[in-house]
Amino acid sequence: MADRDSVIKCLKSVTHALAQYKATPTGDDRLLQPTIERVETLVQVTSSSQSISQLSSSSLPALDCLSAIVTIVTDPVSPVKLLASCLRVFRNLSASQEIRHVFQGALQITAILTGVLQRIDDSSLHRTCLTTLQAVTYNAAFTAADGYIEQLVRLIMPHILSPCTELTVPSLAILANITRKSVSVQAYVKSLPNCRALLRTLISCLSHSDVSLIVCSLAPLTNLCLHEELGTKLFNNKNVDQSFQLIFSLLTDDTGPMVIIYAVDLFCDLLTSPSIAQSLVQYASLSSSLTRVVSRLEHGPVEVTCKLLELLCSLFTMPGMTTVRHQLCHIILSADTTTSDAAQGMSMQAEETQQRQHQHSFLTVLQCATNTDHHTALQAWTLVMHIFKASQEQDSVAAILPHFTLLMRAVGTPLTQLTNVQLWNSDDSETMLSQLCLQAVAVLELLTCLVDELQFSSKVSQHITADVCARLLEQQLTNNPGICGAMSVTGEVRDALSANPPDHWSMAGVQVALLTLQLMSRLNKHSTQTEVQFQRVLRDVRLFPFLATSLKSEKKQHVHRGLSVLVAACHQADHGDMARLADVVANLNVTRHRHGSSSSSSLTPNAHPYLGAMPMPSQTVASASSVHSTAAMTSAFDRHCVAAPAAAVGVRTGTRDVVGGLVMSPLHAQSQSCEVQALIERMQNGFDLKDIRAHEIMELYEHELSTRNTKETHLQDLLEAKTMALSQADRLIAQYRCRRAQSESECSKLRSLLQECEKRSAKQQLELQTLVTTQQGLQEEISRLQLDSQQLERLTDEHQQLRVLHDEQKHKLDGTVRSLAAAQEEQSSLTDLLDMQRKHCDKLKAQFESSNNQLEALERQHQQVVQQLSDKEMQCNELQHSLQRCEKLLAGREQDCGRLHNEVQETRADLTRAEK
Repeated sequence: MADRDSVIKCLKSVTHALAQYKATPTGDDRLLQPTIERVETLVQVTSSSQSISQLSSSSLPALDCLSAIVTIVTDPVSPVKLLASCLRVFRNLSASQEIRHVFQGALQITAILTGVLQRIDDSSLHRTCLTTLQAVTYNAAFTAADGYIEQLVRLIMPHILSPCTELTVPSLAILANITRKSVSVQAYVKSLPNCRALLRTLISCLSHSDVSLIVCSLAPLTNLCLHEELGTKLFNNKNVDQSFQLIFSLLTDDTGPMVIIYAVDLFCDLLTSPSIAQSLVQYASLSSSLTRVVSRLEHGPVEVTCKLLELLCSLFTMPGMTTVRHQLCHIILSADTTTSDAAQGMSMQAEETQQRQHQHSFLTVLQCATNTDHHTALQAWTLVMHIFKASQEQDSVAAILPHFTLLMRAVGTPLTQLTNVQLWNSDDSETMLSQLCLQAVAVLELLTCLVDELQFSSKVSQHITADVCARLLEQQLTNNPGICGAMSVTGEVRDALSANPPDHWSMAGVQVALLTLQLMSRLNKHSTQTEVQFQRVLRDVRLFPFLATSLKSEKKQHVHRGLSVLVAACHQADHGDMARLADVVANLNVTRHRHGSSSSSSLTPNAHPYLGAMPMPSQTVASASSVHSTAAMTSAFDRHCVAAPAAAVGVRTGTRDVVGGLVMSPLHAQSQSCEVQALIERMQNGFDLKDIRAHEIMELYEHELSTRNTKETHLQDLLEAKTMALSQADRLIAQYRCRRAQSESECSKLRSLLQECEKRSAKQQLELQTLVTTQQGLQEEISRLQLDSQQLERLTDEHQQLRVLHDEQKHKLDGTVRSLAAAQEEQSSLTDLLDMQRKHCDKLKAQFESSNNQLEALERQHQQVVQQLSDKEMQCNELQHSLQRCEKLLAGREQDCGRLHNEVQETRADLTRAEK
């Protein structure tokens, strides 16, 4: 609660700072830096997913802050630093799916950011705007009829076709977002003249080293070409296996949340093709890849875990993926039971280790189910439900038994949180209640499926007691705001419900109550307390609005739940007051009709309950569109929230005129026109009097006239912009009229077909009556023949039974004879084999004895050889010593010989000298 208070305090601070900044004159920038610091503080606060989860799209501080930020963004004279900070706030808030839905519905942030992208020139701000558009457009629905889509495609196309820069990846991501699941946008992109160049660029990006660029290129390429001839060539058997290998490596490696999120979406889009889905079933490394994906759930950011759970759920729900479902169940639930040689030689310790790993996988899924992030927990419970249903398909529900205790502990977490009294008594708990109700719906659906299995029904009754069910029902019957007011059958209830529509979590609360009753109806066989509580609740009059709301639901599953509870009430409870249920249903019908008519008449197509009508910026001139949207936002803010200063510079109350981009009152404009006329008269008088200063006066007036001409041209530009916007609106109206004419022609054709069908049905009704009369006569004859046939059937049955008994006895006798003969033959063969084995054993004994004798003789010879060898070694050592002594003597003799030789040479030389 402290975190929520700090977030709301930060929102109010930013709203106040932006209002003060807009109230200052244009040239005064003293409040600019404090305002930027406040907005940067909000950027830091919203960078945490936990802080964003504390926000609600229906809270007034959040809407006030968004209104003030939109005012800054749509203002063409906003400073670059402040605009960049506001864009970062939008990017951080887009992490919440609920806030992103408000961006696309009421605020039209995509249209506003498209106008901002068109008018900015700063490169860093350009990248910030593109990354914000990437976050805002993710997982949103678009059509080519939206006026800003064509402009957005034209703005991002140069960044895609040009060489790779830092703007390429966000531009590709935006193209992937707007073309995903939008046939009209895909058709528009394909109709562009540079579509072939775009496809060539996307294909060339697939060989890049950056994985984010590869994924963001492959995503729009899949959206545009998957079901066409080019897609068939791109995703052939060889390329599909490489794509699977790439995607699984991206999912299991630490590649960043953005890459993993887009890789999961790409994988789901590829599997919509039946041929690619069949290729996945035949993929060789599928089991190991799925094991790595499941192990990736244990570590990673919250958004990555949620996206991987979404992928696993989609693998369970896609048609033709039975083998993949069974492999996933095997990976998560049971240990490997292969019968290979290596598996047969595996030790008990290795088997226990592998079983602990699989238990750890299921424990990881249950930890995700108890995660604080709502979307992650909801996806995890959906995955557990799919695992259980897949186990039912392959008759392996017993594999869940080892994990049943962990499952029941995890199941109790959301149910216990939902019955927390402090949560219901809190004023700022609508978002938390909505999330817990949705989680409780998933948990109760899982428990209902578990109870339907005989192996789990008694065990579930031990963990889910009657007190838990009673607390869940009492909380909903007492505190559900959209249902508790429908108890009366008078017209005051209808007015109250029309004035105060149900909260956004009340319908989920209805399903919580009905699923709890459905669970109790299955558990009352195992617990008398549950049966008593069940009958008591069915007699409670407060249950009628829940049943009526469920019966009036547009979903078949909700109606089925309401009918099942109603049938149980009619069979087990005192339903004397059940007639009031029809009155409550009638009241809900009238309430829905009144609420629908009032909402359609009071809200415009782009309206928000707190922000009023939000105009879409023009596609042609960004400045005019920003001024218009700013004025509309400011008027809406003043009307619904607080009295804020004017949204644009120069805006004043009362009737307004625009001159030179500024806003002036009619009185001011009339006074200026009177002054201009007076100046003209004075100039004419000066010309008549031949004043000396006539030249200076003429220059002054010419300057004044030139300024008036520039203002007039500016007004003319604004008028042309408005004219172009009106022409675009006329074109859209003409398109809608053409569609309406087509629909009316189709309705007339259907009406004529209906009339023909009615005529045919009348003719067939007459023919049916004649056939009924003939059928009655034939029925009497058939009844007489049936009596005879029954007697004959009895005789044939007895004969057939006797024949069957005779055949069985005969087959038994033949089988006994054959088995006896086979046993005798086997006995004779075994006796022969035994004799052969005995003879062979005797031969082996004799050979063994002879081998022992030879071994003893060889050992004695070995000892003698060893002794001789030792003697020879001693002799060899002595000889080596004597050889060394001889070598030393020889070396001395050689030295003496050398010395004597030298002396002889000297003597010979002396003799030769003496002779000479």
